[in-house]
Amino acid sequence: YNALLEEAIRELKGEEVPKKPAPEIHIPIEAYIPEEYVEEEAQRLGLYKRLSLVEGEEELEELKEEIRDRFGPPPAEVRNLFEVIELKIWLQRYRVQRLEMKAGELRLLLSDGRVDPERLVRAVEESKGKARLTPSGELILEVGGMGWRESIEEAKTFLQRLS
Repeated sequence: YNALLEEAIRELKGEEVPKKPAPEIHIPIEAYIPEEYVEEEAQRLGLYKRLSLVEGEEELEELKEEIRDRFGPPPAEVRNLFEVIELKIWLQRYRVQRLEMKAGELRLLLSDGRVDPERLVRAVEESKGKARLTPSGELILEVGGMGWRESIEEAKTFLQRLS
């Protein structure tokens, strides 16, 4: 909370706020702009760049609308890409450095000092065995049998309890 407050104060004073590094996201989905959807390579690269610079949901919605207007309804791969960008925005908000999904687990690496340790321990205890912390500081959520979207929603719900 204090870090967020300090950041907001610096922003209001017009001071430069250091850019947060984008979180690493490793989930097993197809998320890209197919050549069949945007034929020109320069346009595809331009869209990737613009998508990578998006910082908020409203900005993402505007860009999604622009892409739909220019290229038509997006295929599944592009819709997945939009969801990954939305996830990146969300993870930055909650100060998650890395999210990785594999073998029925969702692994999250939280930024040091960004989460109240007491709340984190309480949330893990209340999860009834669905969440655990590793010695290296990773938060592991058991998501066996869930699809990637449901797994992400589970992580969001868990992390919202920490704020």
